Amino acid sequence: MHIYFVRHGQSEANAKDIISNRTLNVHGLTDIGREQARAVAEQLTTRVENVIDVYASPLLRARQTGGIIAERLGLSSDHVLVTNALIERDPGIMEGKTDPQSWEVYMDLARLWREGDYCARLPEGESYHDVRARFMPFIDHIKHKHRDQDGAIVMVGHAGTYLMMLPLILANIDSSYNGRRELDNCQFVLAEQRGDDLVCVEWAGKPIL
Repeated sequence: MHIYFVRHGQSEANAKDIISNRTLNVHGLTDIGREQARAVAEQLTTRVENVIDVYASPLLRARQTGGIIAERLGLSSDHVLVTNALIERDPGIMEGKTDPQSWEVYMDLARLWREGDYCARLPEGESYHDVRARFMPFIDHIKHKHRDQDGAIVMVGHAGTYLMMLPLILANIDSSYNGRRELDNCQFVLAEQRGDDLVCVEWAGKPIL
């Protein structure tokens, strides 16, 4: 089994620099974001013969990206499964903010997590432990459910969640790796299941040895 961890296409929040991680039905894809989603969907058609399911974060931009991918892959809407496990981290009182000071505070939390302060959180928001508690059991479930299937899972989520959580589940990616890599809109990380492990074989178009 292979898993494609795809970041959503450009959203209205990306274009307008809005912190928008919890309001589910606003800030959908821009025209650029739709083009990005169509492009990655087309790329997947050349790489994957059997897509088992498409999972998406409940945020509108991720659901829209997942829908575009599923349609191009010939899957019905029943194969786009929405899960809170993939949602972006809760920014608490910073939700909806656009000013540079709020962005600085928001981004500084990621630094604290990288430095090991896993209990740190913004007021009314999530800690690293909170994100891990919803992400890890979901990945374990997927690995167990599909381990004997020959095909691919497509997950559509968010850069913040992926950069923090993927080093926990990919056997050949250490915790410092997320500070050296980015994941732009509609780029993906490709993982391959080998026994009980998930191994990263590609990150944003670059093979991982």
